[in-house]
Amino acid sequence: MADVLEHLRRADIVLRRLKDLLEPGGSLILSVPNIAHWTTRVGLLMGRFEPEDKGILDSNHVRFFTRRSISRLLRENHYEITQFEAMYIFPLHHRHGLARFFAKRGGPDWIKNLFGYQFIVEAKAI
Repeated sequence: MADVLEHLRRADIVLRRLKDLLEPGGSLILSVPNIAHWTTRVGLLMGRFEPEDKGILDSNHVRFFTRRSISRLLRENHYEITQFEAMYIFPLHHRHGLARFFAKRGGPDWIKNLFGYQFIVEAKAI
């Protein structure tokens, strides 16, 4: 489920139905944009929260996720996260920066929360 849940008003219903379709112990792989990305945070500090044609603030998104909120949604719908990664997009001047260093090594959660553009999650049905 790549870039699907943020378009659904009732993602919980979809997750429960998908759970029923999985083999026992089966996993779901999904991705969601990270609303807590540093660019969105800076925009909010500057008083901006405008829909865009694509990306985190895509005008077709009806839900927004942070690391905590996607984890909670999965847990509440009987999934156990088995892998949680962040996808990073860096401007050229950040190619060798500290954030890039942590990104290559997984990094602490605050790096994922601040610099992760998108979360990729594997969750096992329980």
